[in-house]
Amino acid sequence: MWHALKAAILSAAIDTLPFQKVSNTHRHSYSPELTKLIAINKFLDRFLYRLTTRHFIRSAQISQMTAALPSHLDNLVSLLPDYSVPTYSPTPVSEFKLFLRSQKNLVSAFLSTKFAQHLTDSVEYYTALCDEYFLNSLGTFIDSALSVEKCSIVLDRVLVVLDSTPTLLMDPSDIKQAAITHFQSIVSPPLVRYSSIASFPARWQRVYNPLAGVSALLYNPVLAPISLQEWSDVIFSMPNNKASGPSKISYEMIKHLSGEALDFSLLLANTCLSRGDIPADWREAVVYPIPKPHDFDAQLKNTRPITLLKTVRKCVVKVITNRLSNILADNKILQGGNFAGLPSGSTDVLIKMLDAIIHQQKHDSSDDQELWIVSQDISKAFNSMDLNMLKLALVRLHFPTLLVQFILNLFT
Repeated sequence: MWHALKAAILSAAIDTLPFQKVSNTHRHSYSPELTKLIAINKFLDRFLYRLTTRHFIRSAQISQMTAALPSHLDNLVSLLPDYSVPTYSPTPVSEFKLFLRSQKNLVSAFLSTKFAQHLTDSVEYYTALCDEYFLNSLGTFIDSALSVEKCSIVLDRVLVVLDSTPTLLMDPSDIKQAAITHFQSIVSPPLVRYSSIASFPARWQRVYNPLAGVSALLYNPVLAPISLQEWSDVIFSMPNNKASGPSKISYEMIKHLSGEALDFSLLLANTCLSRGDIPADWREAVVYPIPKPHDFDAQLKNTRPITLLKTVRKCVVKVITNRLSNILADNKILQGGNFAGLPSGSTDVLIKMLDAIIHQQKHDSSDDQELWIVSQDISKAFNSMDLNMLKLALVRLHFPTLLVQFILNLFT
């Protein structure tokens, strides 16, 4: 079912959507007039260098450049007002060089004027753009004001240690294999494996014992068939301008589904819920390395991975997430500080409490005690989730067997 849906969406996209090829290297774009002037200036520079260099001069190169000179001068006529091509001759060489140098000085002066105008226009354009960002996209405005750069990594070389010797890999196949090995082993396996809570220490047995007063019947709506309205609402709630993942199907494409195609995608989603499983193709993902705050230095340890998943898969998971979050929040199954990701949950109260404690300590002169604050950041906290421990946590909350199976199958 998934392959049929994917083929239909991609076929329609290829037939319908406009596309363009873009380079992965940014080049500053100038106006056509300025681009022509830059090309003429570079040509005259190279020509004068060929005529004045002391190295061996290839007559074929000089002949080619002499033949190309008239076309460049004709372009100059169209760019410079009140300019006409002076009479010149390639012989004698000394007078020809004087002629080229005079044209070069003329072009350089005009180019300086045009660059100054381009700079002024750019300042006005980006000032207006900042005003627009301030009104319509405050996050973009802050990034622009703070000069936040969008960094990326090009994996054209990787430094690894082979037999205790640092080695720089340059071959694309070697780099790919090194990246695969690194990201497969980036999270160490659990030091201790528990199969049941009976093998836990006594303290953790109490923590993982099934909750009293929670019925498995509460979760029946989670795997109930999805209605067309709920499916459409979830699809249209997904963000635009996001990476499509290995399927090349973006959220924008899914939002254009209608009629039989939308019904078929709903049938696929409901089949996943009724079977507690997902298509095998949904288990394939693209791991995209993004830079950490320090330099890459060709070392994979200086990157952190973002995993790009299938967009239809994420829509199905969103349905489960919405349903499950509401049930957990409405029935107060998770209490205290154990509420991450639930509706109406926020760290705002905790941050304000901590800020009040710090403020009181600073201004309360009667208290001479020191205030110590510890911030704990667990490395790879989410990536290192042990699925067996996750299963025990879900059983503790009385999740139905089919729902537990579905959640574990997402990550297996």
